[in-house]
Amino acid sequence: MGGVSGLALAHALQRYGVSSRVYEAAPSLTHLGGGLIMAPNSVQVLEELGLDAVLRVHAVPLEQMVIFDVSGRELYRRSQQEVAHRFGGRGLMGLPRAELHRTLAEHLPAGTVQTGHRLTALDNDFQSVTAHFSQGQRVTGDLLVAADGRDSRVRELLYPETQLVRTGDVAYRGITTLEPSGPLRRAFAEYWGRDGALPFSG
Repeated sequence: MGGVSGLALAHALQRYGVSSRVYEAAPSLTHLGGGLIMAPNSVQVLEELGLDAVLRVHAVPLEQMVIFDVSGRELYRRSQQEVAHRFGGRGLMGLPRAELHRTLAEHLPAGTVQTGHRLTALDNDFQSVTAHFSQGQRVTGDLLVAADGRDSRVRELLYPETQLVRTGDVAYRGITTLEPSGPLRRAFAEYWGRDGALPFSG
C-alpha cells in the first residue's frame, strides 16, 4: 500500500493528528513510474500538505492542452494561463512519478512506512480491524484503507468472488530527454484515433 495514494493519505492524516501506518508488501519502496500530469486540484493538495517544493524543483509548467486527430488536425486547445487564472494560479504541470513518490515517502515520520508486510488475512468486528501479515505479525486499528491498487489483496480477502475483467486496452509509457518542438513544446497533447488515444507531454 506504499504507492502514491497510500503515502499521500498518511500525510493528510498526520496533518489532522491521526496516527497511521503504511504497510507495503515489497521488501523496500521502489520509486518507479513515468510522468504524471498534475491538475490544479492535485497541485493544491501538495501545497496543503506542505510538499509543493517537489513541483518547484522537478515539475514542468505546461502552457497548452491540445487534442489532435490521427491526421494531426487540431481538435481542441486550451491555454493553461487561462486555467491558472481560473484556478488560483495553477495550470497543468508535468512531474516524474518517481519524484512525487520519493517526496511523499521521505517526508513521513520515521517508522510510518513498514515494508516487507504481505497481507494474508483480515478480521473485522465493525469496531476495529486486524491485519495479519506473512511474517506472523498482527496489527489492530480503527480503520484499514485499501490503497493497494488494481491487484488488491484486500479486495481478494473481502470479496474473493470478484474477478477483474480484461478490456483488451494496452497502455505504453516512456520517457525521453528530447526537447519537443512546435505545438508539442510545453504542452499536454493527445492524438485521438479510431482505436485509442496517445497522450504526450513535453
